[in-house]
Amino acid sequence: DTAKFDAKVPLSLSWSHDDEVLPAKILYAFAKKQENLKLVGGVLGQDYLDVVAVKALAVLPGKDELRGRLVGVIASPLRGLASVLSGNLRNLVYALNAIAGKK
Repeated sequence: DTAKFDAKVPLSLSWSHDDEVLPAKILYAFAKKQENLKLVGGVLGQDYLDVVAVKALAVLPGKDELRGRLVGVIASPLRGLASVLSGNLRNLVYALNAIAGKK
């Protein structure tokens, strides 16, 4: 649903220096509750975004969540490797204990 600009209707502008997507998230959430607020577009860098693009940005995860996901993706194989290596060491200790128990 694309809203058309009407010069007789108040227009507002919002921005953030820290997170480029945060204003879209906040306004999108607020617009869902307030039928009088209509998103008409946005600007990201030097590019104009239509209302569909603004809504697409608004539903993306935030920077911190994306960073957390990235850390999880990187750490997961390392955790698996550590688990495999510790399992081998554990089996070696069990084998050495069994040999020591027989002597």
